[in-house]
Amino acid sequence: MSMASAGTRIARALARERGESTPGETLREDELPRGLRALAASEGIDAASAAAEELLRQELEVLEWPPLFGVSVLGAALASGCDRASFIEAACTYVSLYFQELDADISRCRELVARGESISLGEAAALLRRSLDSLES
Repeated sequence: MSMASAGTRIARALARERGESTPGETLREDELPRGLRALAASEGIDAASAAAEELLRQELEVLEWPPLFGVSVLGAALASGCDRASFIEAACTYVSLYFQELDADISRCRELVARGESISLGEAAALLRRSLDSLES
């Protein structure tokens, strides 16, 4: 899924959530967190996970998001149920770039992801989400 298609899918999910008759084709950056939740609700966690992973992969290449905005996007993805190992690992990379105070949590998340078990991925996602929540409060 390309950045454009991820954004388009998220924009369309937001348009459906709003009850708009014309599906959205463009997405304002500040709509990403809400849009990921809308995509998870309308197309499922797998669709939201794929979109979140693609957006995060692109962000790691260009680093355009303000760090706390990135935290809100990651938090929305995790709250929507995104718990793919590749997403969690990329999220750990993003968080470690900006928030060294979370290094211990990030190391633990990476250990849990390395186990490769679904229960460990759930634990890693929950730990990462709690860590991100601490930044937003």
